[in-house]
Amino acid sequence: MKLTIIFNPVAGNANRPRKLIRLISYLEEMGHLVTVSTTTSQGDATKLARQAIKEGTETILVFGGDGTINEAIQGMADSTVPLAVYPAGTTNVWCKQVGMPSNPRRAAEIISAGPRHWIDLGRVGEHYFLLMVGIGFDGEVTHAIDLEQKRRLGKLSYVLAGLRVVRSFSGTNVKITLDPGSSSQREVSTNTNLLIFTNVERYAVMKLAQEAQIDDAQMELLIFHTTHLWSKVARTFSLVTNRSQHDSQIKRYRLREAWITANPSVAMQVDGDPYGRVGQAAVKIECLHRALQVVIPAHAPEKLFSQSRPSGWLKTRLLQKIVARFF
Repeated sequence: MKLTIIFNPVAGNANRPRKLIRLISYLEEMGHLVTVSTTTSQGDATKLARQAIKEGTETILVFGGDGTINEAIQGMADSTVPLAVYPAGTTNVWCKQVGMPSNPRRAAEIISAGPRHWIDLGRVGEHYFLLMVGIGFDGEVTHAIDLEQKRRLGKLSYVLAGLRVVRSFSGTNVKITLDPGSSSQREVSTNTNLLIFTNVERYAVMKLAQEAQIDDAQMELLIFHTTHLWSKVARTFSLVTNRSQHDSQIKRYRLREAWITANPSVAMQVDGDPYGRVGQAAVKIECLHRALQVVIPAHAPEKLFSQSRPSGWLKTRLLQKIVARFF
């Protein structure tokens, strides 16, 4: 198989180069023709993915974090080339969601023989997302993060940025039209400090959208309503213990498309990176069904999928369990 690795040298920790070398070695032992393309600036992963597809690559492997993945899918959406990912970033939400291991040998086995599955992508404006769009507090936090600090401190940089934002951010008034033009069209107007549109269960280290599936042609929308101090404390506890589905102050909707405005304007994040603002000009957020093919472990949680597993799934799962046991 002709395989292209898109490598982000500034994502994640200091062990990246050693693990990359081991991963390449295992993939080549398995008979794959491996090419490594390195990013040097923002937007490179998109260009490199498009170029690799043009040159006939059979799989694109992102060796980086969720931000690098997001850049790569801008050049891969609606192509037939599958995306594989090795967890080499700060948070690695996608890899945690599907259970992608960081052991290079185990990862190479999955990349080589793992099932391929068509999944949905989200899109805000003309920008695709694999995981989520956050509007409000987390958007403001991602805009406030110092990139050099993020490289040095990793996840701690999010905590420090959050402490700066929480003192000044008091929420916004939003108007949302859900599934416009359909028989299920709804209008929502509320004051909120956070909205999350998501295709997956996980948000950072937490499990927020337990009903989310990555191939059902729908997104989950979570609206966090502004509450008093003690309610916020209770909510924080419910979030960190993965019991937020019982929080009456988090409203949940399932949809294919939404138009949203906010007053005052508020920041957005897409797959963990800052992305523009929502103001009085309506922003469109939609779910695109089966827009990307991915390579995933056979042991990925079954509840993530509404469609049947690919043929050979059980055989592949058994193979991966054997590899995990002995290597």
